Amino acid sequence: MKGEMKMKKWIVLIGLVIIGLGLISSEVSAEGIRIDESQSSQGKVGVYFNTGTTKKIKLMVSKGTEKYSYNLQNLDRMVYFPLQMGNGNYSVKVYENTEGNKYRPLTGKDFNVTLSDPNSVYLQSVQEIDWDEQKKAIKISQKLIQDQEKELGRKLTEDEKTKVLYQYIIEKIVYDYEKIKRIDTSYIPNIDDTVTTQNGICYDYSSLFAAILREQGIPTKMIKGYSTYTTVYHAWNEVYVGGKWVIVDSTTDAYMFQNKAPYTFEKQLKDYNKAKEL
Repeated sequence: MKGEMKMKKWIVLIGLVIIGLGLISSEVSAEGIRIDESQSSQGKVGVYFNTGTTKKIKLMVSKGTEKYSYNLQNLDRMVYFPLQMGNGNYSVKVYENTEGNKYRPLTGKDFNVTLSDPNSVYLQSVQEIDWDEQKKAIKISQKLIQDQEKELGRKLTEDEKTKVLYQYIIEKIVYDYEKIKRIDTSYIPNIDDTVTTQNGICYDYSSLFAAILREQGIPTKMIKGYSTYTTVYHAWNEVYVGGKWVIVDSTTDAYMFQNKAPYTFEKQLKDYNKAKEL
């Protein structure tokens, strides 16, 4: 009898260990999902997600009480997300929608981040500011800089590069009032679509400006929140020039320029209320 009791205890214990191992394993990997923190010192984490699911998938990146959530789609490539909350311990988790607003965890990873440079985060290509040398928008921006440098016979300063690319956006990109009615919260900007159609919403303006400046090595943030210039949720940029962060709102200034109204390149902090930064 005592032998049977001991045997039952061992079976239960082994079962709990197996279940525990299964839970630990699910926290670091899952079929069709990978989390890659190898470039965390540059301020980004890679997520590969391609399970074929049709359910809504969320990525949660957190550090302490700060949290950022992103939508994930089935893609056969790694997608990168910013680690913009400074040095420290991060938790990156993937969640699947079960019903309504309920989600269950699929996998996750915890790791420590030590940034090589605090501003390196704002030079990266990430999901919402997706750029590379082959994109049409980048080639256009490179030519704009090259043409201006050729005309002046010298290299442009970072401030001058910022102004050249800013001027291109406010002159060429027109606000699309119909687009905002068609899209939902899953929308992600595409900088090539923006320069091809030459229209977009504030999200497109800020993504494009951040992308073409980052490619030039100029740290640029995409900011989301509220502004006195509009009554709805808004997106703009902060650009690191002259040793400081400058607020630039190309959406507002495009409207002003195109309607022959006065505007200023640098905006005032009192007119903007930041909720998120990327």
